[in-house]
Amino acid sequence: MPAAPNIPLGLRSVGRDELLKGVSIVSCHKNFTQLFWSVAGEGSFLREGRWYEQTPGSIFCYEPDSIHELIVKSDKWCYYWISFDHKHALNWLRDFDFTRMDTVDRFVCIVYLYASGAGPEPYTEDITEWNRLRQIPYMATYFDHMNLLHISYAAFNNKIDAGKDSAYIRARRYPRSLFGGQFDRMELEPDYTAIDLFEPGMEHHMTIIKRGEEMYMNVSNINEERLYYWDLSQVPGLQKGRIGLRHMWQRAGLYKNITVSQLENRKSESC
Repeated sequence: MPAAPNIPLGLRSVGRDELLKGVSIVSCHKNFTQLFWSVAGEGSFLREGRWYEQTPGSIFCYEPDSIHELIVKSDKWCYYWISFDHKHALNWLRDFDFTRMDTVDRFVCIVYLYASGAGPEPYTEDITEWNRLRQIPYMATYFDHMNLLHISYAAFNNKIDAGKDSAYIRARRYPRSLFGGQFDRMELEPDYTAIDLFEPGMEHHMTIIKRGEEMYMNVSNINEERLYYWDLSQVPGLQKGRIGLRHMWQRAGLYKNITVSQLENRKSESC
């Protein structure tokens, strides 16, 4: 039964499917947004004449008025799904709640913005075409073969003796070939310390806004609120691409209430 229209996102239904090899399903047009995430096995979804491979951890979305078609590629494919029937659900699906679930004061958590492949083959523009090459997520695959903006949060120095005092928030622009192959030159100024932020078990609400050549990140919890800013004119611009989350080894977090929105272009009216 469709959710009431005043409920955020208009939650319609949730479920889990486990299908055997060779199974293919074609359905009629569906007038709601549906999100799938794979947890075991492999399969593919068809959208606009192209198949999108799904492996454990992959996420796929069908927009309203789409024909849903899938096929199982492995012996068994298991995925979860959730659907929304609010008319703006697709637009609301870059703000999120994050709770740190580890106690390791080393390494980083990362959000990627406007991500696309930077070549050469097989690192094509659409990064979903080479998901398999990131099943083991070596950092060099991202540094060298993606165009994107990166923000590190709940981040610490990589050294063995790093600790809470090394906490920072930092933005970068990939790939490093834009900067003569020098990793350090990928950093955007300024760099921020983040001591006493992202304590384990404490929920933080994070809002990221990119508008023209400006990028902001607001972080709030029950005790405080901090605003971070970067001038993007210091690096080549980006206008399109995918959004992603990545944790380095031993880092863990709980995410919820993820939303993505786009500001409509409106002409000013004279009075």
